[in-house]
Amino acid sequence: MSGGVEAPSTENQGDAEDEKVMLVHRAKVVEEIITSEFSYVNDLKTLVKHYLKPSKEDSILTDEEVTSIFSNVEFLLGFNEELYRSLRKALGHIGGQSPSETEGTKGGARLGDVFIKLGDFLKMYTVYCNNHTKALENIVKCQQKNQKFAKLLERNSALPECKGLALKDYTIKPVQRLCKYPLLFRELLKFTPISHPDHEVLKLTLAKVQQIADHVNKIAAQQDNFIKMLEVANRLTSYEGNIVETDRRYIREGIFLKSSASPDNLDKFSLATERIVILFSDMILFGKLKKKKQIQVRSIIPLHYVKANDIPDNPKQTNAIEIVSQDPEKKKVYHFSCSDPKTKSIWLKDLQQFLKEIHGEK
Repeated sequence: MSGGVEAPSTENQGDAEDEKVMLVHRAKVVEEIITSEFSYVNDLKTLVKHYLKPSKEDSILTDEEVTSIFSNVEFLLGFNEELYRSLRKALGHIGGQSPSETEGTKGGARLGDVFIKLGDFLKMYTVYCNNHTKALENIVKCQQKNQKFAKLLERNSALPECKGLALKDYTIKPVQRLCKYPLLFRELLKFTPISHPDHEVLKLTLAKVQQIADHVNKIAAQQDNFIKMLEVANRLTSYEGNIVETDRRYIREGIFLKSSASPDNLDKFSLATERIVILFSDMILFGKLKKKKQIQVRSIIPLHYVKANDIPDNPKQTNAIEIVSQDPEKKKVYHFSCSDPKTKSIWLKDLQQFLKEIHGEK
């Protein structure tokens, strides 16, 4: 028909529908970014208001102790408050309205621009994260030696504003948030059409944030290990040594039937008793389980005194491992029976791996 408007092709109509669907999903991701950022900023405010400021202003902690625990968290709070305001402004948030993609679908809001402009400040998170393992250690030390600080933590844990979370739960928030950004932006990029003005800048944003998060993820793994050791230390009774060391790694633990004998009298093994065995990267701990998962320490052997051997199945023992302690103060041979062949294989492999590391073998 001459002079008429050409009807869009079926293919173009399909592309338009696909883009609409993508934008619906994009709006949901945007909502999650804004909502989670708001929640995170409030968590930082709680950390500063209820923990940092009282510790400093009431002279509960020294300036050095405050820095060692809270690092540059006040800077992070200021940065993320600005980030939250910028995100809301970019998306046309006014007076608490819900996110609207109408302004950003074809040429208004560009979330990537906000992060590109502020992205370099994210590097300040590495300062905080690099200090975090030490911060957890210092929280424990200050809590043990400083009664005022211990009371502050106890009082805050009961406050509704603190939501039943401990100080260590709040200090991990920045680490978790930084690791969350790449996931959010990867999802946002997935549902941002190529034609959207945010698409290219989001790719740059994701690369920048991912680089920083990769570094922090390595630190987070160390912190998870530290927290695990802290949990073990809190369960120990009848032991005054220090389980928590920054260069020590928690490997695994399990319940076994254990018997022992003197190296000079291997014909007389003790009766098998149930014991918890905890393997660290530099030592092995034998303990007796008590009420409420408490552990009565029976012996700790540094791995550089240890040899581990496989015990073939026999009429008396199955799935057993032999631990030979050559500690000059306590030479002994231990047999402990695993619940199944798989458990034995895992433990024997770990023991042999760390023994090689300890003795410098390849």
